[in-house]
Amino acid sequence: MLITTQGHAQSALSDLPIGRTRKVTKAQKFLTVAQLRRIAQEFNREFWGGSLEIPEIKIQNNLRADWLGCTATGIQEKDGRYTITKFYMAFQKSILADERTAKRVVAHELIHVWQHQQMTPEELYNDSRFNKQLGPAGAQRRAHGPDFQRWASKINSKYGDDFVTTTSNSEYKQSVTKEFYLVVVPYNGKFAFNTMQRPTPTALREIDMVNARRTQRGDDPWKIFKSTDPALKDPSDFFEGAPYRKGGRNISLPGTPEAAANLKNLYEKGTPLALEVKTKPGKFNVGDRVQYKNRTSMLGTVRGFDPVSRKYQVEFDMGTFTVKERDLNPAAGV
Repeated sequence: MLITTQGHAQSALSDLPIGRTRKVTKAQKFLTVAQLRRIAQEFNREFWGGSLEIPEIKIQNNLRADWLGCTATGIQEKDGRYTITKFYMAFQKSILADERTAKRVVAHELIHVWQHQQMTPEELYNDSRFNKQLGPAGAQRRAHGPDFQRWASKINSKYGDDFVTTTSNSEYKQSVTKEFYLVVVPYNGKFAFNTMQRPTPTALREIDMVNARRTQRGDDPWKIFKSTDPALKDPSDFFEGAPYRKGGRNISLPGTPEAAANLKNLYEKGTPLALEVKTKPGKFNVGDRVQYKNRTSMLGTVRGFDPVSRKYQVEFDMGTFTVKERDLNPAAGV
């Protein structure tokens, strides 16, 4: 994947998406930045005669990333002068427990480094603008065109067919490197889900409200679990091909029968996290006189408060209504 950045704009010139994964079950020993640099230098000497400038190398651990490796360039334009402000290769930690996979991705990215070094900063700047017009799919095809295929063929002639490919495949071994959180949702006899890096107070309040309504209806509750299941880390199979909002959250069905079975087992036999919803006292007490926003003609009396939704039951002359806390002020003169 090759990314060129212009100021605050960013466009992807190519993409190395994650394909089907296989979990690495042995004790994990991940390659380091120094080891990745040595691999890059070996490929550089072998295929480019040491002529490539090996950029900075970074390791990332992004659960929802749709790439395994990327090459990024930042370019600043001022008064017609173009300056490269950053240049690096980044690799997901999930591939670094398998040396062959890491080498394949490094070789792929080095071809993008070679592409980068064939252009001046101004050409890179204009090239990225053009790719932005093409869109991600068009930019990906362009970045993996004849030049990329030529270098991939040279590398594959020594290391085997499909050692370097335009996209990843089932031979790319990955391991999940950190836990994430799953919200598991009973839905029409099945189980849907969403993921998050951590349960925020807002999300917990939201789920607590959903479960309160589900309890009143006699429905099973939503539950939150910790997981490292790679088949569930990225909810991409949305209902009917589009995000389906339920209870204020986008939820999705598992993409494979195996993932569906894992999700069902987790919901029925796993230990969910306790929903520790932290709430603050309300601004008003029962019996307080309030006015709706700044309308002095709309005066009412507080009759109740829900600390989760932050909403009040307020009795006005025309009846009792549910009002958000932010829409209430103390009654003028009180």
